[in-house]
Amino acid sequence: MNPNTIHDVCSNKTTLESLSESFLKEELSLYDKLKKVNYGPKVKYVLKPVEYAWEIHWDFLQKYCRSAKKILFLGMNPGPWGMMQNGIPFGESSSARDFLRVVGSVKTPPSFHPTRPILGLSCTRSEVSGKRFWGLASHLSAGDPLLFFEHSFVYNYFPFCLLDEKGKNVTPPELKGLEAGVKEYIEQACDASLIDVLKLLQVEVILTIGRYAQNKVQGLVNKRNLPQLVVYMPHPSPRNPARMEELFNEKWMKVAIELAEKALAQGEVPVGCIFVRGEEIIAKGRNDVNRTRNATRHAEMICIDEVFERFKATDVFKDVSVVVTVEPCIMCAGALHDLGVCSVVYGCANDRFGGCGSVFDVAAVHHRPVPVHGGVFASKAMELLKTFYMGVNPNAPPAKVKTRKKTECKLVS
Repeated sequence: MNPNTIHDVCSNKTTLESLSESFLKEELSLYDKLKKVNYGPKVKYVLKPVEYAWEIHWDFLQKYCRSAKKILFLGMNPGPWGMMQNGIPFGESSSARDFLRVVGSVKTPPSFHPTRPILGLSCTRSEVSGKRFWGLASHLSAGDPLLFFEHSFVYNYFPFCLLDEKGKNVTPPELKGLEAGVKEYIEQACDASLIDVLKLLQVEVILTIGRYAQNKVQGLVNKRNLPQLVVYMPHPSPRNPARMEELFNEKWMKVAIELAEKALAQGEVPVGCIFVRGEEIIAKGRNDVNRTRNATRHAEMICIDEVFERFKATDVFKDVSVVVTVEPCIMCAGALHDLGVCSVVYGCANDRFGGCGSVFDVAAVHHRPVPVHGGVFASKAMELLKTFYMGVNPNAPPAKVKTRKKTECKLVS
């Protein structure tokens, strides 16, 4: 089926209607209910992405909405640099092109803010929320979107992008000055459409993105006695940076801990480290001192060597976040500061050799201090160290026992 317009899809009269076609019809049914609503004096522009970005949206549905989904990731509404541009929920352009691999062009909507032109997949401005969300999806699926969408799908509770006179996104809870009954009408329409989507996709778990979505959906599930389980995850918006940074640190620390566990299995001090640039791990390392009999083969130094080998340059380090299970020693902390990495995140403190404050604070004396954050999965990292030091290190040098020197005292008469 190759429709010329979005309405050609909905006018399809074939006996067997695909799931993607049924889903699209449900979306457009909600559009029809909401497109004539007066959204109050604050809203100057109402953008309807599925209509003008229908080619990309339809390609997205055909690729990824073809079967039942156990999990529905539910957002609030489209953003100006995401779905408003290309019709994809959380549709950050590079993620839509490179991870989702959708194609298509966009039409120019009847009205849009002059500072927010509709550019489709060619939009060069990144949307933080979309970059983070699809980066997480890529990580969970090892870069395979089909694997992510095998049991999951993504949907917005409210379908339009609303902008004020300055081009700022107006979210549903920010709507003010509505006429009597309008807010209730919007919520009833969105609730009814969501229930239909849940039935159509046979959803078992609704993973709400942000508190607004959680509150709306949990209330709906309770009120209608729906069978779905509602789970909350923080919104990846830059408005919520603290928790997103925490999630970022935890996600990558799990990878570093796996490397530390491998080091322990090989009889090495269990320290694992990764260098992350954006959403990509560009280097991995674990302690290799005992095998190599080289005291500099710490996990961080191995990662540094990998980056030099791969990129043949130093400017890449400014975009690197270092995630390591144990506080870097003074040697490694000094090297990381000299290279000018973006940040250092570690698990447990290093009371013997720590260069981030436990023994010596490199940042306090360096001309270009690097932000350091510790304590991420500290108990797990410390547990691995305790396991190692409970055993015997066959490669450790013989212990040196200090003895008192005997001195003779002679009396001089």
